[in-house]
Amino acid sequence: MRYSSSLFLFSTLNFNYGGLAVLAEGNIFTALDDTTQPPPTTTAFGTTQSPPTTTALGTTQPPPTTTADSNPSEKCGAVGCVDCENGLVRNGDGTTCEVACAGLCCVGDGACNGFTGIVCKDGSCSSAYACSGAVVPLVVNSCKGGYSCISSGQQGKVGSIVNSCTGLYACENLGVQGEVGDVEDSCKGEQSCDSVGARGSVRSITKSCNDVYACNNIGLEGRVGDVADSCNGELNCQSLGSRGGSVAKLSNSCNGADSCPHLGQAGEVGNVEFSCNAERACFILGFQGVVGSISNSCNDLNACSELGKESSVVPTIRGRVGDVKDSCNQSGSCSNLGYDGGFVGSIKQSCNDVNACFQLGADKGEAGDLKDSCNRELSCSGVAAGSEGSIGNIRSSCNAMSACFGAGDSMYGDGPISSDLKSCCNMENECVYISEITLPEECLSHMSSKSSKKGPSAVDAPLEEP
Repeated sequence: MRYSSSLFLFSTLNFNYGGLAVLAEGNIFTALDDTTQPPPTTTAFGTTQSPPTTTALGTTQPPPTTTADSNPSEKCGAVGCVDCENGLVRNGDGTTCEVACAGLCCVGDGACNGFTGIVCKDGSCSSAYACSGAVVPLVVNSCKGGYSCISSGQQGKVGSIVNSCTGLYACENLGVQGEVGDVEDSCKGEQSCDSVGARGSVRSITKSCNDVYACNNIGLEGRVGDVADSCNGELNCQSLGSRGGSVAKLSNSCNGADSCPHLGQAGEVGNVEFSCNAERACFILGFQGVVGSISNSCNDLNACSELGKESSVVPTIRGRVGDVKDSCNQSGSCSNLGYDGGFVGSIKQSCNDVNACFQLGADKGEAGDLKDSCNRELSCSGVAAGSEGSIGNIRSSCNAMSACFGAGDSMYGDGPISSDLKSCCNMENECVYISEITLPEECLSHMSSKSSKKGPSAVDAPLEEP
């Protein structure tokens, strides 16, 4: 559905955890090794919250990048250009831009009616109402197709559009009442960038969004950083970072069918690099939740489905997920991770089989850092899934079929686990629904110095190296 200013009200997220129960004292999102590291991107309830590792969230965001300079007409080269103001040649005698183009630009019914900016005589702004009402500083070999750039930049700010915005409604309402930086080699396909950055912001778009609906509504009433070499498949990034949400940056990501739909919608997501490159791989990731940086991850069917999603029953409950790196690389492997207000620490080289971390941290549960763990089908399915369940760090553990199913589950299992799991629970079904009381002996022998069953604060301790 195309953008209409009468349909949406801009709102911001209010992350208020004050009324929620503290699941564990201290921070379960500790480092996975003995080296000194900066604070993790996600913290336990009741502690000071840090934003995800991102260039756009919680900091002063640089303005959208634009390349138009004091003499942008030079960028048109030998073909020449027409400088328009409200559809007429600027400082002219009332000649319309259509007439001045002489068939080399502004071709089609109302193609440049009300257009303000410089249009190159290279076929730009061609087809019915292609640039009608648009305010764009420079259009180079772009805006080709019916309504392709109609109203872009109205009551907002849009950078140069170069080799972009081809197709029906391709960049309709781009940056309306918002800000969008330069668009280059991008937005080629029907509604590929429709309403991008409307009442929101997108820093720049480069070599991205080149398929039908690929970036439809990204940054709509939200914030998205630079988009580069990303979202080049049908519906890849639809609604990404919209409705009050934030996504820091996309780079070489979200290039499989439906790979990042709703990522960061009404939520916060850090940088996404070399990730989410298969069908629906990051579906609903960060939807009304908070997700840290994602790198080399979520690279198979449904791999990060609903990661960081909020509770549909209690809207104030938000899922939060720490950094994800080299992880979640098989079908459904991180499905529901951090779901319904759950917390999950950093994940590294983990959760690499079918449904391996399904529902980990779900339903107000908590899970600590994961490393070299959860690498068999369903091995961590339901970890900390019960109401207000929790589990400490998981390292070199839960690597067998259903090994840790329901571990730390307070609703259906035996209760939370405050200690770390290290080099244990690697037999099939070995740790199903275990609690602190029922931890296997091999887990006890590998506990860190603070993990001697003295309560929730034990999860503050980093996992020790052998």
